[in-house]
Amino acid sequence: MPNPEYPTMTNFSISQLTESDLAEIDRVEKNTWPADWQAPKEKFAARISKFPQGVFGIFEDGKLVGVTTSMRISFDPNKIDGYHKTWDEITGNGFITTHEPDGNTLYVVSVGVQNESQGKGYGQQLVTKQFELAKKLGCKYLMLGARLPKFRESLSGQGINPDSLSTTELRQKAQEYLDSKRDDGLKQEPEIRFYEKCGLKVLKLTDPDFGPDPESCGFGVIMLAEI
Repeated sequence: MPNPEYPTMTNFSISQLTESDLAEIDRVEKNTWPADWQAPKEKFAARISKFPQGVFGIFEDGKLVGVTTSMRISFDPNKIDGYHKTWDEITGNGFITTHEPDGNTLYVVSVGVQNESQGKGYGQQLVTKQFELAKKLGCKYLMLGARLPKFRESLSGQGINPDSLSTTELRQKAQEYLDSKRDDGLKQEPEIRFYEKCGLKVLKLTDPDFGPDPESCGFGVIMLAEI
């Protein structure tokens, strides 16, 4: 269970969301992600229907500003070397048809905070809520797939065109980037820093097919925390 430090926030609340919140969830989704990354209302409706316990929203002054969803899966970290599932495979393309009611792991399907409300600690609050749910359900692990959204930018800054690299060369560069740290000892990649601050640890770099993500060059990072 993580114990992150948050900014002082007195005007927020977190609660479970229902189908009546779908319009507001859709508004937040459209204000959080670019068009290619937005999940339609149908996917959120499916997540609410399949596993309502895992759908939470954070409200600022009574207005929904962030959403997180989750599901349960079975996972054995001792078999991580052979674990090659993509996000679509894990989550049933976001519809969580692969949800396992008795799974030993709570898998965080999504975390999103609308652009104008970012930087206030709301994302960490949502992840912590999923940690609390995992503990309540008796899950052994909390797991998620993170991105490397600054990876392509990092390569470009070095004068490297990732499209000119072989898969082996690109994977090596991705691993080097994932392992790289700032002068303060924290990870270079902001998204990995965020999830590590929330209490998760890097488990594995995925194959370059985790999702259609040009910024990350298709790579993802499996992150895990023991409850």
